[in-house]
Amino acid sequence: MSEIKRVLAPGGTLVITVPFQKKYWGEDDDFVGHKRRYAPGELEEKLKEAGFSMVKTYRLSGRIERFLTLMSLRYYLKGGGSPKLPVWFYRVTNYIIFLFLIAAESHISWDGTTRILVVAR
Repeated sequence: MSEIKRVLAPGGTLVITVPFQKKYWGEDDDFVGHKRRYAPGELEEKLKEAGFSMVKTYRLSGRIERFLTLMSLRYYLKGGGSPKLPVWFYRVTNYIIFLFLIAAESHISWDGTTRILVVAR
């Protein structure tokens, strides 16, 4: 973390997303090469120790997004690939899913949060 602070432009802002809560470790973490999931408060503490003074954490996703990610990965690993559909279909579908997740996940607790966004200066 101190290296990130050192190379960040003076007055710059760090914006980072990380996997959250070790209990949610799964096959998708292995697949994308995650090395860890942070415990509540752990990343914030490390950033403050490295010299960041303003650290703010936001919930980014929860169990619904996690379920969709795992189902997509399992389909892909079974050789399902991506169906050949028009690009507009993917865009509309992604938009609808995005709106659904915003509405649904605004009601999740920190305990159900699986990924966080951290902003630090």
